[in-house]
Amino acid sequence: MLTLNGVPALTFADLCQRAYREGPSFATRQGCEVLLGAVAGRTCLAFRGSLGGLDWLTDGRFCPWHDRYSGLWYPRGFLIGARSMWGLIGPAAWLRDGAYLTGHSKGAAEAYVFAAHMLAAGLRVHGIVTFGSPRPGLTSGLAERLCGIPKLRIVNRGDQVTDVPPWWLGFYHVGGATKVGKGWDIALDHPMEAYRKALA
Repeated sequence: MLTLNGVPALTFADLCQRAYREGPSFATRQGCEVLLGAVAGRTCLAFRGSLGGLDWLTDGRFCPWHDRYSGLWYPRGFLIGARSMWGLIGPAAWLRDGAYLTGHSKGAAEAYVFAAHMLAAGLRVHGIVTFGSPRPGLTSGLAERLCGIPKLRIVNRGDQVTDVPPWWLGFYHVGGATKVGKGWDIALDHPMEAYRKALA
């Protein structure tokens, strides 16, 4: 059984699934949606992935963009989403005790960027669990910034979303992949429900 800090990965998968099924606790005009939950008695933010339409346009904005706050470079679409959420809830008092972060697809990439913002503000990230994350950082800067944080980057074997933006343009993942599932079909292997089933 996959765990992070003793918490089953399935617990984080369930929270990500709820982020799709329930209304968000927080949402920005830039399309970033977060469900507020709890894991092992600590705050957990679940970043929802794409629903289509405008979300896909956001996902496709891979132009490198520099963030002054964290001092790092990211694909523009992921930075815009995470930064808008940081502007909404970053100052919240309940975030001062730190949080777990989780997310699926676009939301997974936003979770990594949000984590860098938390660290820049001196806040603790207890751990990060992502499902089907695209590459969220330009160069290895983000991976290096988050290297001391416990994390699981879970990848369903057939999920090709994890191959974008392309590595040959300088984009990097955060941490090594933990492979689950047996399929090779993006339509079947990328949805959050497929990740949940692979972990059950």
